[in-house]
Amino acid sequence: MLRPQRFANEVDPGPVQIQARNVQFTTADKPMSWIPGHPVSSHLVNLLNIMLPAGERWFVEVFNEALPLIKDPKLAEDVRGFIGQEAMHAEAHDTVMHDYMIDSGLDVAPLLDQVEFVFGKVLAPTKTTSPRRRMNHLIERLWLIAAIEHFTAV
Repeated sequence: MLRPQRFANEVDPGPVQIQARNVQFTTADKPMSWIPGHPVSSHLVNLLNIMLPAGERWFVEVFNEALPLIKDPKLAEDVRGFIGQEAMHAEAHDTVMHDYMIDSGLDVAPLLDQVEFVFGKVLAPTKTTSPRRRMNHLIERLWLIAAIEHFTAV
């Protein structure tokens, strides 16, 4: 069955492979309100740069936990690409946080402690020995990552 075309110039890109790319941000001499006329937007993105490194490292941990369970070779390849991408993103956001915010004098330690608690304790792998509960907990963390990725894509 053919899917209807949504746009006049829509083109199917065919198979797409997720590949990690080295993302870098230039933050030298940028003010804290770096989006002209939009201080709230600037600070929201700044906050994301504080939260994202821990979150993206958590994505990597969860998908590494799921990877051995994936039987489809193409899906496993996509997951490995996603893992690499998220690891690179975590590093890029870490750089922004350190080179820009911390070096500008912001004390992000209290917020970082809370973020690390959420990803390191609340969303950590379960300690249960029940295989069913372990699998359900993994599935819940995977759908949460999918929801987060959809939100940040917007």
